[in-house]
Amino acid sequence: MGQYLPIGNYQWEASRKYLLKNPAMQKKYLEKILNTRFDAKRGYFLNINTHFSLKTHEYLKDLPPAVKNVAVEKD
Repeated sequence: MGQYLPIGNYQWEASRKYLLKNPAMQKKYLEKILNTRFDAKRGYFLNINTHFSLKTHEYLKDLPPAVKNVAVEKD
């Protein structure tokens, strides 16, 4: 990783309450975040609540999903 981690000046783009009431804005913010260039001055953290079946949970216990934004290239 060649980038420094932020140490302050955090702010919410939108409140959870606002986004829960406005599903269209959820999609807008997610698209904005996912289309952010890796070398942009501003970055984002996502807090995602998800559930997996027990079978999938067992498979992923040593390899957490979605830990890094990477581009997968075709071999």
